[in-house]
Amino acid sequence: MNGPNHIVSIIDVNRLVSNGGPVADGLRFTTYGKSVSTGEWASGMIFETSAPQLGWAEIPPRGSVRTVPPALIQVDDALVTGKGPVVMPGGTVLVGSSLVPDAGKLQNLLKALLEAGLERHDPERIPTACLLSHPGGDVIYGHWLLDLLPKAELARDHVPEDVPFLVGKDIPEFAVGLLERIGIPRERLLRRLPRMSRFIVAEECLKVQKLYIPTSARNNLFFDPSRCGVYEHLLSQAPLRPKIRAERIFLSRSALTRNKGLKSDRKLENAAAVERVFSDMGFTVIQPEKLPFPEQIALFANAKVIAGEDGSALHNALWCKPESTMVCLSSPRRLNRLHFCVAETRRLHYRLVRGAIDQSVLDGLEQGTVSNEDAYFAPWAVDPIQLGDALAGRVFS
Repeated sequence: MNGPNHIVSIIDVNRLVSNGGPVADGLRFTTYGKSVSTGEWASGMIFETSAPQLGWAEIPPRGSVRTVPPALIQVDDALVTGKGPVVMPGGTVLVGSSLVPDAGKLQNLLKALLEAGLERHDPERIPTACLLSHPGGDVIYGHWLLDLLPKAELARDHVPEDVPFLVGKDIPEFAVGLLERIGIPRERLLRRLPRMSRFIVAEECLKVQKLYIPTSARNNLFFDPSRCGVYEHLLSQAPLRPKIRAERIFLSRSALTRNKGLKSDRKLENAAAVERVFSDMGFTVIQPEKLPFPEQIALFANAKVIAGEDGSALHNALWCKPESTMVCLSSPRRLNRLHFCVAETRRLHYRLVRGAIDQSVLDGLEQGTVSNEDAYFAPWAVDPIQLGDALAGRVFS
């Protein structure tokens, strides 16, 4: 890249692998499987608490799409930004859902890449590495489950053993533990990727002489069911006689430290009242982060119904048996289709209860004084009486 406006071309690595080429100089890939069809959930239903007429309504199945074959991409003299896009010599930028899982963020990332002034800096050089990153943050548990663990397993099996895994400087200890559980020791982690920010910082970019990039199991909002081997491996480590066993569990977030002032908090304002409703309906209220990881897996594997707020904890439904039920409580301004991925992959019954936000937020949206982003992250609530009525409808299967 010779200047701030010199992106020569863009290569979607997922499309490259799916179509079988052609490849550019300094770019190679090897496939280790075939494209398959994504799964379908057992059933989907939604309960809108703000609807004029209350009741459960069917969510039509999304149908299936073809997945990207699992593959390992090799790039010579790659410039790693840590935010997703990888730059080849000459300015060609590698993108695609294996590098930028959320397509809506691509334009902002490319803009940040142009504004970074990379041509004015001589980056730190690394002989070889396997890239294990996520632009949404590698400190988020849900991204490790859906995005990074399947990539790590693919790389573990096919990258030379002397190649380190390039991870974030702030990789959390739980993530290190997950990697160790699938056979990647902490000594193999090269903690050099930039810390999370909204910008690409030129001084923190890295030049890797030979970079390996494993393709993602997630093609934006669809998941490859053939890439579930890593979950079966972790399931095999769960105790046969767990300390806690319950058929219905509610995932409490009351013990989590809230990041006050951050938009990503998405606070459920009446969380305590919601917990009481589930408790009264016979659910066991659990704070999963307080349990050892194998106990968490066993808890979900033995549950028939799991419920909780929209967030990473619900991705633990990956451990559930087919025909189990996942109940998601969500803001009316947010529809997290990653839960769709989980429900489709494990063939679950998916139940979505959408709460309400303050009328002043809705008025502000209409008047233009509140942005869609602010409404998306606005505090929300679920009416306890309506929730009780919804749960009493026996829609768990």
